[in-house]
Formats: sequence, structure tokens, C-alpha cells
Amino acid sequence: MKKKSYYSAFLIITLLILNSTKTSTACTDARVTAKDGSVLTARSMEFGAAMNSRLVIRPRGSEFESPAPGNTKGKSWKGKYGFTYLDGLGIDCVVDGLNEAGLGFGALYLPDFAKYEEVESSMNGRAISNLQLGAWILSQFSNVDEVRISLSEINVWGEKLSIFGNEYVPLHYVVHDSSGKSIVLEWVDGKLSVYDNTIGVMTNSPPYDWHLTNLRNYISLSPDNSNPVVVGGITYPANGQGSGLFGMPGDPTPPSRFIQTAFALTSSTTPNDATEALILGQKLLNRVDLPEGLARDPKSGESDITQWVVFRDHKDKVYYYRTYNDMTLRAIDLKTADLSPGVSVRRMSIAVTSPTVKFIDQNSMDVF
Repeated sequence: MKKKSYYSAFLIITLLILNSTKTSTACTDARVTAKDGSVLTARSMEFGAAMNSRLVIRPRGSEFESPAPGNTKGKSWKGKYGFTYLDGLGIDCVVDGLNEAGLGFGALYLPDFAKYEEVESSMNGRAISNLQLGAWILSQFSNVDEVRISLSEINVWGEKLSIFGNEYVPLHYVVHDSSGKSIVLEWVDGKLSVYDNTIGVMTNSPPYDWHLTNLRNYISLSPDNSNPVVVGGITYPANGQGSGLFGMPGDPTPPSRFIQTAFALTSSTTPNDATEALILGQKLLNRVDLPEGLARDPKSGESDITQWVVFRDHKDKVYYYRTYNDMTLRAIDLKTADLSPGVSVRRMSIAVTSPTVKFIDQNSMDVF
């Protein structure tokens, strides 16, 4: 019975993975810690439909109120911290962001598995929509430990959207702080699981603990090249560099991206400081970048593309982003941004139509 149950569960998980790859977004999140203690996290946003994301800055003291089921009022609160974030689909919600204390947040897709809590009307004062969780976390807390403790004060429910087929967006969440601590939050079957993100990587479905188990299938991977072998008196060396990573999956599915990113992160040379961490963060996400047409739904023709990528510098409080059409980094420095209470909320579209190109001045070149 145990063996039969195991194989049945494995088959169900496998079928869900295959089905979700046709329709899901393909986000990746990774944490880089430098030798000097700097913490840089990187995150990509892949989606088939245009996100039309805007960059938003909210000051300290902002007032928030989440909806509750049945078009009623949910939890309300006043923000302690100012923060910046990217929204999406014309909805004022935090898809990804960083606050002035160096706390970062990301909402990533978890199709087929995410199921939030059932909230009764008597619990409305604790109710937070799955779309408003990011605003609550970034406006209220300075580190991961505070978030973990305070999760017992809320009930998260799935807010249905007409633009999403009158269904809720199935999400799971990652929270990073300036010390390097990181947790993953997942609501599955109506129950919250909080995982210590010790690997420093997160993708999409299946849930986080499945990915940790899947790592065992790739423990033979190594950054060291394989030694030559002798067969029939003839020595056969490996073809080129990277033979120790032979067998590492290269497709853009969530399980494969988790393995790719985990081994690239843990095998790469540890950066010395925040600048080098930013460079490594870019290299990690370049590996999983999706050009238009590479991963598409055969029925709708929609193609997941890397619409934007962000880099959160948790020590220096800088939030970087780049877009599909322009790889140039743009940034908000939260140390210098005006986050005073009463300051207006500021927002701008991040849409860019073409790459930024810097032409070389021939007169600045050496003559010989």
C-alpha cells in the first residue's frame, strides 16, 4: 500500500508540473551574500500577458486597508516604513519591493497548489488579501524574524479578479532581510507553511519543499571538470569546460530553473562586496532569461517572456530594475528618497520601447 500510494502521489505531482508549465509564469528568485556581509537578492518576472508594471514609492505613515471576502472591509493598518515596489496588471499591489529597513518581498506564481484560508466574517479584522500581503510586510516590518512572529496575527484569503477569469492569482512569497535571513511563505490546502530559505533560491510550482527534495537527484553535479578516462588504451578527455555539470537540466520549467540557479549560485566565486554581488545576481538571472517565443502555449500562442528583472540591495537600500526591451539598470536609492509622512505616493511606468545605447566618442580613444 505504501509503495502504491507513493507512486500515485508521484504521478499526480508529475502531471501537475506538466500542466502548469503550459500556463504558468516562470519567475526565479536568488540570494547572493558577499564576503563583506552585503546581501543582494535578484528576481525575474516572466508572464505571457503584458504586466504593465509601474514603479511606486510609498512614504512612511501610509494608510492601508485590505478587502475581505464578500466586498467587505478587512485588516487596516498604518505603515511604519517607506518602501518602493513594482505593481502589475493595473492593480495597486506589491508584486516585488524593498523597504527602507532593507526588507525585501517577492510574490511568485504557484499554480495548481496555492490555496488560501477560508475567512469568516468574524475574522475580517485579521483578513488580508493575497494581493495585499506585500504591502503589509514592507510597510510594517524591518526583518524576517518580525514577519515570522506576526504571521499569526493575520488570515490570508484569495482575492478573485475579473481580469484573471474571476479566480484568485495563485502565489507564494519570499521575504529577505539585510542580515541574509530569508523565508518562503506558502498557503497550500488552506494552511500556511513557513520555510527557512537556506538554499537562497525560489521558483514556482511545485511547493518549496518538493524542490529541496529534488536537489537530491543532482548531488553529483560539480563545477570541477571530469577527469579523462582511458578506454582500450586510448585517453578520452571531456569536450570543453563544464563537464562536471553534465546532466544539469537546461529547460525553463520551475524544477529545472531551481536546479540551474541553485548550482550556479553555490558554485560561483563568492563576491567581495555589493558591487560584485550585483554583477553575480545579473549573471544568475541571465541564465534563465526568456526571449519571446521560447516558451509558449500552443493553444493561445501566448509566450512567457522576462518582462522585468529586479535586484534588491538590502544593505545599501537600493532597488534596481531592468526591462525586456532595455537591459540598462535603473534604480531607486531609498536612503535619499523622500519617505516623509504626508508625502504623496509617486508612481511611473517602467515601459521602455528600445534599448539604451551609449555611442563611443572617437575623440576619447587612444591614438597609436
